[in-house]
Amino acid sequence: MNIHLDRPLLHITQQKQVNAPKRGKGYSSVVESYSYRDIRKYQCCEQAILIGVLNLYYNITVQFGSIRTPKSSHFLKILYISDNNDVIEVEKLIRDRIELINKDELKQGCSFKTALKRTEGHKIRESLHLLIDICELNGIKIEVQRSGMKKDLKRCDIVTSVVTDSFTLTKEEIISKGSNICSYLFSCANDKKECYLPRNETVLSSLLF
Repeated sequence: MNIHLDRPLLHITQQKQVNAPKRGKGYSSVVESYSYRDIRKYQCCEQAILIGVLNLYYNITVQFGSIRTPKSSHFLKILYISDNNDVIEVEKLIRDRIELINKDELKQGCSFKTALKRTEGHKIRESLHLLIDICELNGIKIEVQRSGMKKDLKRCDIVTSVVTDSFTLTKEEIISKGSNICSYLFSCANDKKECYLPRNETVLSSLLF
């Protein structure tokens, strides 16, 4: 499949830093500590919300893992984000980024085994960062806070609010509405465990409001 990206999106894919990016005005450096399970569940709800918001502008194709149950703790693969002219192969883009991150870690003395164990976490963070960047490209205000996992030095950015011209989502709404969106997306999966969401898909957009 040919990929045709407009300049803003191409800028995002090329200029993204390997390390966690510095966020803009909406970024808070305050660190809060949560359990691994809490962080992962929230990230899944966060991803669902970002997918729903971006679907107001783009067609999106997602893919599910081997377990097809309507739980909010399943992180989705985003295969494509597209409009009438351009297609971003998101999963391929994330794989390329992870390869660069792993190479950078190995150069810094990290063992191959440790780098491999970190891969899944890197995938989630890079996927969310990309979605946030595309949202901001479309004028959506994303409030982000730095969070850490208990008994762990790892840090990750979590979205605490989403502000558009039409609505605002708080942290509590990200959890509740994100969970509902996860359940809906799983109900739409085909035999290939994929779900194609045409731009401004009716049910999905209704779950945001």
